[in-house]
Amino acid sequence: LTSVEDVLINTKGATFFDMNHEARLADQLSNLPSVVSSADTRPTQQAQDAFGEYAAIADSAIAAFDAILGDDLQALNDLIQSAQLPAITA
Repeated sequence: LTSVEDVLINTKGATFFDMNHEARLADQLSNLPSVVSSADTRPTQQAQDAFGEYAAIADSAIAAFDAILGDDLQALNDLIQSAQLPAITA
C-alpha cells in the first residue's frame, strides 16, 4: 500500500506546507481547477496535457491498488487462515 500512497500524497512532509518534497498527484490535481478556472477561455493545451498525465498516473495507482486487493490481500488471508484467525475483507 505504501507504493500506491507515495504516488498519491506526500508522506515525507513534516507539515502541510513542507516544500522540501515534491508535490504528489493529490496536490497536483487540487491545483489544476484553479488554474483552469482563472481564465475566460477554454483550458490551455498545457492544462489539458497536465490533466492527461495526472489521469494516467491515477489510472496506474488504481490498477496497483486493485492488484493489492486481488493478490496480496488473498495471500495475507491465506496466512491468517492457516493461523486460524478471522480474515480481512475489503
